[in-house]
Amino acid sequence: MIFNLFISLIFSNHLNYSVPFRKNPCGSGIQDVLYINKPIDLEYISNCTYINGSLFINGDYNINNLNKLSNIKGINGYLSIYDSHKIKNLKGLHHLKKIKGSNKYLLKYGLTIKYNNPIDNNTGLCYYDKVYWDKIINSPITIFKNKKIVLNVIKDAKVVLVQVIYYAKSVESLLQGVHVYLNVIMEHYRKEIYVMKKYRMKN
Repeated sequence: MIFNLFISLIFSNHLNYSVPFRKNPCGSGIQDVLYINKPIDLEYISNCTYINGSLFINGDYNINNLNKLSNIKGINGYLSIYDSHKIKNLKGLHHLKKIKGSNKYLLKYGLTIKYNNPIDNNTGLCYYDKVYWDKIINSPITIFKNKKIVLNVIKDAKVVLVQVIYYAKSVESLLQGVHVYLNVIMEHYRKEIYVMKKYRMKN
């Protein structure tokens, strides 16, 4: 992770300029890379509808959400969301229609979403796989090592079911336990459908 970030610093000429010190917070050309690390960085670009450059979000444990980016509809360069452990979803980027990819992360990727999954696994980026990325970007993308809440929820529900079956003292208590298990699964999928409808980015 450190190596990749170091390489990006080399290949992105203006990554060392933080957003608050720019004359044009929305970017001045394809070689510009807007580096986002703190909530104040998001504030400075909150009125931008088009990023004339690339957007590199390295939130660490400083940024909780991307809500301030809700005005952005296009990015001239690349989008990278990297090591942002407290961002739980892509809400805030729901108006994004196009990532042009004129400049590429590591000279290859128009979109990078990776390592947004902390060690404690209690937070992390989810629902990135509910986006129609092929409608937004034509460049290569790389997405890995982010949190996938679906697997965790199903796994936890199965553990509950096994415990219910093991400890059930009667048919009635068993049926009640199975009912609870099914409700957990159904509630999860209701949330999945809601998120898909709300956060999927369409043309």
